[in-house]
Amino acid sequence: MTPGRLRMELYERGVELGIASGQLAATAPKGVLTIELSALVKLHKAELLELLTLEARCSQLETRMGDLKAAADANELYGAQEAADQQWMQIGDILELEYFPVWDRLTALHNDEQPAAEKEAA
Repeated sequence: MTPGRLRMELYERGVELGIASGQLAATAPKGVLTIELSALVKLHKAELLELLTLEARCSQLETRMGDLKAAADANELYGAQEAADQQWMQIGDILELEYFPVWDRLTALHNDEQPAAEKEAA
C-alpha cells in the first residue's frame, strides 16, 4: 500500500493526520486504528510525514500564486502592465522551480511507486 492510499484509507475511516513538533500525530475515533492499520502507519511514518509536509507546501505556494495573480490582474486593470508582467513571471518561476517539483513528489507518494519502507521490509 502506498502512503497516499494509506492516507486515503485513514481519512475514509475518520482518522485525522497532522504534524506536531515534527512528529506524526493522529486522532481517530475509538476502535478505528486496528493493530494492522497501526502497523501500516508505523511502517509508512516517514512517507506520511513527507506527504503532509508536501501538501502543506503546495497549499502555501498556491496561496502565494493566488495573491500574485490578484495583484497582476489589478495592475493590468489599472494600466500598470510592467508590474503585472513581473508578477506573471514570478508565478511562472514559482511553478517551474518550486510547485512542479513538490507536486511531482506528492504525486509519486500517491501513486503506485513502492515506498522505501516497503522495499526494506521485502
